[in-house]
Amino acid sequence: MIIKHNYPFNMCEHELFEKFCNSLNPNFKLVSRNTIRTEVMLVHKEEKMRLHEFLDGLDCRITLTTDIWTSEHANIAYTCLTAHFVDDNWELKKKILAYRHIPYPHEGETLFRFINDLILEWNLDKKLFCMKAWLPLGGDLFHVRCSAHILNLIVQDGLAVLGDVILKIRKTCKYLKKSTYASQKFEYALQQCKLKSKKKVALDVQTRWNSTYLMLESALPVKEAFNHLAQIDRNYKFCPSDDEWKVADVIHGCLKIFYDCTNHFSVMVGPMKQKFEKYWEESCLVLGIAVVLDPRFKMNLVEFYYYAIYGSDAYRYVERVKNVFQDLYIEYGGQVSYVSNNSYPISGGGTSEDDYSAFDEWYKTNKSTTIRMYQKSEIEHYLEEPVFPRNEKFNILNW
Repeated sequence: MIIKHNYPFNMCEHELFEKFCNSLNPNFKLVSRNTIRTEVMLVHKEEKMRLHEFLDGLDCRITLTTDIWTSEHANIAYTCLTAHFVDDNWELKKKILAYRHIPYPHEGETLFRFINDLILEWNLDKKLFCMKAWLPLGGDLFHVRCSAHILNLIVQDGLAVLGDVILKIRKTCKYLKKSTYASQKFEYALQQCKLKSKKKVALDVQTRWNSTYLMLESALPVKEAFNHLAQIDRNYKFCPSDDEWKVADVIHGCLKIFYDCTNHFSVMVGPMKQKFEKYWEESCLVLGIAVVLDPRFKMNLVEFYYYAIYGSDAYRYVERVKNVFQDLYIEYGGQVSYVSNNSYPISGGGTSEDDYSAFDEWYKTNKSTTIRMYQKSEIEHYLEEPVFPRNEKFNILNW
């Protein structure tokens, strides 16, 4: 029950829970929270061993995803590593491998160490699909990055250009939380400015642009109170100027309607667009292959959108997807191997049946395999067949 519903270990020591259990069976004796913790950790250890054995027995490749969550109050980051795979019954499965605290900053090197240690711990280095060092085709298909994380990096590049006003508001939020004196002064400033704000000014998480938007949304309506606080509290030194408040207002609008941000700040366009194009240049290949593997679209959708995006340059992008798709098929299915031998073997004499064995071997190596290479492969048949009719109930794994 405690594991299933995520109850605290000390629930077994709660007075009313003890009375409840006693009313069901007076002879039942509850154990201590230390005993419960020991038993829960034992279950965890056993289940981890079972999962380890299960993953060892899988023949398929495994994809890993990471999620980072930051607590609002303690500002502590946690990350969860999840394994995704299609089992032998063609069902999509996922298993959580780890959920741990991760130190700031949440940079690539920190995440790499965390993930790399877990890959070795779970013996997954030979089964990975979406991690660059172990990818098929030597890493041409890179690991799939989190779209929310990419969006965050893009916006952070824009905010870095205008970081002073964000920093001042952030320091203001920390100052108000610092002491009762500061919060009381701010309440007085609100009353003096005749402002009634039910929402407290929210401190953002520096790595999450959406929380920065929420901070601005809560701070902008009470900016007059901040200005008044600067007059009545000599310890408060972080109040933005009138011009900075105007900038904050525009930033707030950009974050609220993110795709309109380039219309407000042309200076933000360069680094943001560059970051997006870098991501798209890498991700479009693996996403294109995923589309080709969907029998409802195949190469048709790739060609349609690539020509819409790239115009006359679309041909090289389409060919890139097609070639890598074929290479990927060969790597998974096994390439027909043969050695081209231009030297003709010469018989050692005689006319017995065995004297033609060298010719038979030469023909098998140089001719018959070449003929087989010109036969249409499974993917060629797949691409030439009409696309599968689209409907809402379509399940690609069932297909």
